[in-house]
Amino acid sequence: MAKHLTIIGKFNETQYHKARVAAQEVEQSNAGKVTVKLVALKPFEFDLHLENVLNPKYAEELRVHRERSAKMRQSVSPVVLDGENWIGGIDEFLRYLQINYNYADTRPFPLYKALGSSAFKEFLDASKHTYFYLDISVGGTAAGRLIIELNEAACPKTVGNFVGLAAKYKDSPVHRIVPGGWIQAGDISGGHGDGGESTFGGVFADENFIVKHDKAGIVGMANRGPHTNTSQFYVTLAPTPWMDTTFVAFGELFDGHSVLKHLESLPTENERPNDVTISGAGRFQLE
Repeated sequence: MAKHLTIIGKFNETQYHKARVAAQEVEQSNAGKVTVKLVALKPFEFDLHLENVLNPKYAEELRVHRERSAKMRQSVSPVVLDGENWIGGIDEFLRYLQINYNYADTRPFPLYKALGSSAFKEFLDASKHTYFYLDISVGGTAAGRLIIELNEAACPKTVGNFVGLAAKYKDSPVHRIVPGGWIQAGDISGGHGDGGESTFGGVFADENFIVKHDKAGIVGMANRGPHTNTSQFYVTLAPTPWMDTTFVAFGELFDGHSVLKHLESLPTENERPNDVTISGAGRFQLE
C-alpha cells in the first residue's frame, strides 16, 4: 500500500524546505510507493490552519509539538502527516524517513535557508501587493510585528491613505480590544478612539466592500457611519461577516498570528487595554 505524506508549512521557512526536499527525494526513489502532497502557506494562513483545521483532530499532538518547538527555539512549521496519522515536525519526519526509507540528509543548512529566502522574494515580487508592518509594544516592551498584505487592486485610495499615515501611526495607541471580535488602533489625533485624520484632510468615502471579513486577520477602516473614514483601522480576531457592507476592508495579515493572539489575551477595562502602542510602522521590505 502506498504511503501518502502531507507536508504543511510556511512557504518561506527553512525547515519547510528541508522537509519538502526530503519528501520529494523519497517520492522519486520510491515511485508508486510514496506520494507527497505539499501544502505551502503564508505564515498567518499556516497558523490559522493549525488552529482551525488540525487542532480539532490533533490537539494533544499539536500541544506537545508546540512545547517542544518552543523549548528548542524552532518554528512549529512544518507539520507532517502520514495519511491521517501524525508524524510531527522536521526532526520526527527525518527520523521517520531514515527508519522507513534509509534517508539521510547531507545537504548544508544554508541551502535550505537560501530556498526559503528565494521563495519569499519570488512571492513578494509576484504578488504585486504592498506589504506594511506594524511593530507593537506592550508596557514599553516589544511584543512583535504584524505584517499586512494590502490589497491596492481592490482599494487603491484606502490603501494609499493607510500607507501615507505610516509616520503618524508611530507611537499611537491600540485603544480597543474586543476578544473574539477585533483590535482597533489608528487614532492619531487624540488616541482615545474618538478622533483620527486622513491624508485627504478630513473624512473620505467608503471605497467599496469587495474584501470580505471571512477570517481572522482582515484589516479594514473603522468609521462612525457611512463615508466617515479617517485613520482608525481594525484587525479582526475571527470571521465577522456582519462587517461586510459596513466597513471597508483593504488587506489581511501576512504574518503575526502569535502577536494578534497575545493582544487578544490582554486585560482590558471597557475594552481598553493599558499601554499598548504601535512603536513602528511602514512599508515592509525583504531583508
